[in-house]
Amino acid sequence: MKKTTKIIKLLLSAFIFLGLNIFAQEKNEKELTETDKKATVADTLNISKEKSKKDDKYFEAGVRIQARMMAGEKDSKYADDSNYDSLDFNFRRLRLTGKFQGASWYGGVLDIKGENLLTKPSFKEHTQTITSGETVLAKGSKVEGKSAIQEANMWIKPGFWNSKIKFGQFKLPFLREQLTSSSRLLLPERSFSAETLQQQDIGISIDMHPPSVFGSKTAQIIDISLAVTNGDGSGHDGVGRKSVEIDSSGESKAKLYNWRFQLNPFGGIVKDEKDTGWADGKEIFNSSALFSLGVAGVYTSANEGGEFAKNKKLSGHTVDMTFAVSGVYINGEYTFFNGAAVPKKYHTYQATLGYNIPVKSFYLMPVLRYSHVQSDIDENGAVDNNEKLSDIWAGINFFGDKHDFKLQLFYQIKQDKSGENNSNLKDNIIYLQAQTNFGKKV
Repeated sequence: MKKTTKIIKLLLSAFIFLGLNIFAQEKNEKELTETDKKATVADTLNISKEKSKKDDKYFEAGVRIQARMMAGEKDSKYADDSNYDSLDFNFRRLRLTGKFQGASWYGGVLDIKGENLLTKPSFKEHTQTITSGETVLAKGSKVEGKSAIQEANMWIKPGFWNSKIKFGQFKLPFLREQLTSSSRLLLPERSFSAETLQQQDIGISIDMHPPSVFGSKTAQIIDISLAVTNGDGSGHDGVGRKSVEIDSSGESKAKLYNWRFQLNPFGGIVKDEKDTGWADGKEIFNSSALFSLGVAGVYTSANEGGEFAKNKKLSGHTVDMTFAVSGVYINGEYTFFNGAAVPKKYHTYQATLGYNIPVKSFYLMPVLRYSHVQSDIDENGAVDNNEKLSDIWAGINFFGDKHDFKLQLFYQIKQDKSGENNSNLKDNIIYLQAQTNFGKKV
């Protein structure tokens, strides 16, 4: 409760700062000092040019296509009777994004998941228990669809600490992998840690970049994010993608409270001689050293109603890092969860290594990743072999126009002992994925 109170107080403070700063900005624009009046014609033109550039309204449309071909060993769903005897073609992502800025202090974004529109809704029979004096079993059909909304939010800039407040559906400030745009991922899929909570949720958040002791680039050194959401947002597989134990079967969802602190001691990505902040996936094209260290937490409120008890809570924490210099890339993450909503001893980690090699006007980047997840599913006090899952990804990225045109060829080696007698299943998969991005600002 204390943590929730602190988050609410911070958000209320942000609103107060917003009003004060907008008022101050409007007042300052109307008042000219004597020095401003004596400016030369050239200076006046420069000032007008900068002011116009800052206050320009714009709309930016973007399209992203990720098409892939897959083949797998006999135990995978991408094979028929024997190893690699079938090819599966599909769209991993079909995204249509619209971003707008109404002024320098407000704007919004709408991101459509077109790949989910290709999936027809299915109908499944379900049984619902209703208790009212006596127990009644009611049968019916349930539509199993997927959400087409990735992000939908508006934002405002209060004017302090280079901060931004978002209202609507946005990415939860928890995992670094989830915060990284899918257009800049260095592998075809995220690691196991991304499978527990949905990527997006609906609520309010604030991102802040407070001053630090590291130098003049203060707005790019420290990132702090706080969010309160309702648990009804859509994830990769539709509305409310999360561990089933914190989903109350269509009734009140468990609210989520998120925080994230990230330190970027060498600053962020430099563009046009300006530090634009940290953006995972772009650091691989920088020759200078870049380092980012993050810690984050997520908590749920008591689950209200539904078929799951109110003590089905969840808390999670993660620590992650990224380091890049002259093409060398190192990334790692460790995440663990507690609470009745997840199995005991539930934790996951991953380590990624890569080297980005410039070849004329394009890049080749071999990448290797090891990922692991385990938990005491049967609650016998020990993590057995069939309660562990690991995989190794090995492959290469071809950047024809950095991430705007990218080919990825990867082999996923699964160390899966969930089969009979804890034997390894033969379910390794080959991925060939092509991506193209296009954006236009008007």
